[in-house]
Amino acid sequence: AGGAAGAAGGGEEGERMVLLDLMYAPRRSRLHSLAKTLSNVETLANICVWTKDVGRKDPEGYSIDAVELPRLKLTFTARKDHNGVERLFSVDHADLFISNDHSALSPRMVGGIPQFLLLSNLRGEMQLLVPVLPPRRPKITTQPFTTRLVMDRTDQEWIH
Repeated sequence: AGGAAGAAGGGEEGERMVLLDLMYAPRRSRLHSLAKTLSNVETLANICVWTKDVGRKDPEGYSIDAVELPRLKLTFTARKDHNGVERLFSVDHADLFISNDHSALSPRMVGGIPQFLLLSNLRGEMQLLVPVLPPRRPKITTQPFTTRLVMDRTDQEWIH
């Protein structure tokens, strides 16, 4: 369970890549961590993660070579930065990569934003990518006046 979905495509012309299945990514794997991170801004059904490891059977060992978010018109490819750290860099926005370093974010800056994808550059500048979905207050019977917000991924007006 978890691993390659079997479709070929992505990558440079003539390069064979396999689409990975985020839904069944093994817990604590890089693929699972990426799925959790990206699901802040997009549904798993609309995230394409590609690997060049065509023949590999171990889902925890797949390399993550490209990520496409077609509805958002964003593509990220894996490459090493000047320190040799592999990151998912944006193809569409030069020098931006997906970051999980939330320690540098001020709670006051992101306190009212329940879900976002943190993008950073090598100079340490940060940008937030937020989902284009309506926020809603969940109905919690034990806390009827909660200020917590969730993104409504079922709102048909926003989806289409």
